[in-house]
Amino acid sequence: MSEPAQSKWLRRISILSNTLNENDKNAAAAVLKSLPQPEIVRITTNMLKTGQVTHQEMEEALEEFMDTAERIAASGLDSSASVHAMLVEAIGQKRADDVMSGIVEDSQAMSGIQKLDMMEPSQTADLIKDESEQVIATIFSQMSPKVAGQVLMLLPEDKWAEILQRMAGHNGVQPTAQAQMMHVINTLLTGQTIKRSKLGGTRSAAEVLNTIQSAAQVKILDAIRETNAITAEQIEEEMFLFENIIDLEDRAVQRIITEINSNSLVVALKSATDELKDKFLRNMSERAGAMLVDEMDQTGPKRVSEVEAEQKEILDTIRRLAAAGEISLATGDDQYV
Repeated sequence: MSEPAQSKWLRRISILSNTLNENDKNAAAAVLKSLPQPEIVRITTNMLKTGQVTHQEMEEALEEFMDTAERIAASGLDSSASVHAMLVEAIGQKRADDVMSGIVEDSQAMSGIQKLDMMEPSQTADLIKDESEQVIATIFSQMSPKVAGQVLMLLPEDKWAEILQRMAGHNGVQPTAQAQMMHVINTLLTGQTIKRSKLGGTRSAAEVLNTIQSAAQVKILDAIRETNAITAEQIEEEMFLFENIIDLEDRAVQRIITEINSNSLVVALKSATDELKDKFLRNMSERAGAMLVDEMDQTGPKRVSEVEAEQKEILDTIRRLAAAGEISLATGDDQYV
């Protein structure tokens, strides 16, 4: 395990240990007693260093704990009772019940959603095209954003905005739609159980939009804006678009430049504003900047699809760097995904 990964793991263990200790010191002591001496030292040392814990960090620690518990369950060990008991000690009866009830286990079969993710997008689109926008939104909320975006583009255009708007609903996808979705998947894919996760919300909608071409993004956002300007704005705030690069810190742009091909950048900047071009040039050496300008001057017209494809490649690189913590996509009070 790499040092950053190990540090992250220790912090999450410490968060759970501190939470358990606050609720039941005897239970926390019992857990620590079951560990080897070196692990006890490492965990207790990190418990003292944990500091302030955000709500998101607590949620992530609990989710990782539950994922591990599910893997244990899938291996054939009957652990649900002990897992539930530990959760009760750590976070109370009601929260533990909520967490456990959010999981539908089936160690014998792949979930229906996983099957949809593995199918050809055209096949998935054909399967769900006649379902309601709400049910499709619920399905998309659990699929990989990239696959969901591909499927969305194959559905009737007049459904696009409604599906994304339902995904972005303030309270996520409604429980009735969750039940409908499970019935649909069971019918289409011979009945596989589904692991529930947090459904819907503006981030889910933004993640799907981030996977499709910018022209379609604009069209969908404009359609949503006509009926619900607030939702459209919230989705947009959760997205990171190519033109948003201009708002990044210079050091982030410098890091991005080291990861992208100059030929790709030449094409991607074809439709960019002068301000965005200057943003890149300012963060290059004088020689590299001069070469980029020469290449842009010498490059002939490009198809819009080519330009958008290169922009998407660069955005994928940016998101990868952000996910690795190498750059920040935060600008002022805004946070992009």
